[in-house]
Amino acid sequence: MGMLDFFKVSNGIANNIRFESDNLGTGLYSGHVGASRLPEGHGVFINSLEIEYDGEWQRGKLCGFGRKYAKGYYDISQGEDDDASKSLVYAGEFKDNRFNGKGKQYRQTGKIAYDGDWLDGWKCGEGTEYYENGRVKFTGSWNRDRYHGKGVYTAENGDVIEGEWTDGLLNGEAVLKTRDDCVYNRVYKDGEVVSEKLISGTPKPSHDAGRVIVFDNGTYKGEVDFNGKMCGKGVYTYTNGNVYEGRFKDGVKQGEGVFTWADGNVYDGLWEDDMRNGRGEYRYKNGNRYVGDWKDNVKNGVGEFFYSNGEKYEGSFENSLRHGHGVFYYRNGAVFEGEWMNDMLNGEGVLTAKDGSRKRQKWVNNKLVSEEAL
Repeated sequence: MGMLDFFKVSNGIANNIRFESDNLGTGLYSGHVGASRLPEGHGVFINSLEIEYDGEWQRGKLCGFGRKYAKGYYDISQGEDDDASKSLVYAGEFKDNRFNGKGKQYRQTGKIAYDGDWLDGWKCGEGTEYYENGRVKFTGSWNRDRYHGKGVYTAENGDVIEGEWTDGLLNGEAVLKTRDDCVYNRVYKDGEVVSEKLISGTPKPSHDAGRVIVFDNGTYKGEVDFNGKMCGKGVYTYTNGNVYEGRFKDGVKQGEGVFTWADGNVYDGLWEDDMRNGRGEYRYKNGNRYVGDWKDNVKNGVGEFFYSNGEKYEGSFENSLRHGHGVFYYRNGAVFEGEWMNDMLNGEGVLTAKDGSRKRQKWVNNKLVSEEAL
């Protein structure tokens, strides 16, 4: 931080004197000067980037009430705005060059964006956020620019949620009041709806359908988060005839859901990052069925494969192939327990016939190479 040229200060007042501010850069200052040869009291500063501050100073730092502007030219020697394009960025309290205390933040359009408490440059404490059209978006507690604590959120469609936030996400119990006068008790975890109960009102079909979003490859109907992304329960109908009904998060399939292909195949289970991940059941149109573990859309882990002819395999899978230890149940009543590799019998195993007789067998790439009675 540079000091003002004391010889250009008259009676403690500077007039368009060059000054280097810690956070505003180098520019011209007009206003009161203290014994330390630094701005002290009321003063106006504007730099080469046309960022301007008009307010209180303390030992060369923004401190007290002030207004910060951006864009446009302001002739501080005249003490008046000569350029209507100048935009008010913030009006309120400062401390150590940062927004601190009560203050209002403005959009470039001149409309208010936030009105409330600040701490070290962050929205922190109690405050109200506004939409571009001037309607209230959120009012409640903040921490480091995020909703944190109790608050009330009003969606663009008029729905109102009153609840508790943690780092910008709803957590715990909340009350949803919809635009069609329905009241729901909800439980949230990390922004997702865990449970929901209708307390009063009769939902209209339009509300049941939820938000409708049209994409290039299909149409979504359901719940969305505060950013308009698919989140919660919904139905995605693809242009090719496929349909997914289930849960979403951050715009992708996440949690429990059912995907029905146009050709008749169905997956019912868990999703993560838009892919089949976790436990799930896949029903094939030919009557076959798989129940077990999935990893990134392929069978991986332990599962059971039921064949339409009545036979069954249960055991290990890798990349959707039988791989590792498993048991195969034949429709004639026999049971084989042994090893598979790349969907083929490989290694030793024991075949138990329906009558209880047992044979030790050795297989190589699905070919029986030896066997002996046990």
